[in-house]
Amino acid sequence: IGLAKKLSTKVLIVSTPHSREAVVYNNKGDIEKLSKIDFIIKSLCQKNGVSYLEPNITESKYYRDIVHFNTDGHKKMSKLIEKEFK
Repeated sequence: IGLAKKLSTKVLIVSTPHSREAVVYNNKGDIEKLSKIDFIIKSLCQKNGVSYLEPNITESKYYRDIVHFNTDGHKKMSKLIEKEFK
């Protein structure tokens, strides 16, 4: 975050969206662990005055696989990022 703030006045941290329909968790603890990591990242962003984007793109129709966007997914994500920077 510090390095990014030296290079730009506007820094945006984006959580990695994924197709929720395609993910299979090993156990319920996995979801808890991911939530804790997300909370820590959000807290760090808030503490350092950095924007945090948690895109709500969960439908499989936007992905080639669990985390890689197809053309429609890229379009949707770019619109969210553009909106965040305005």
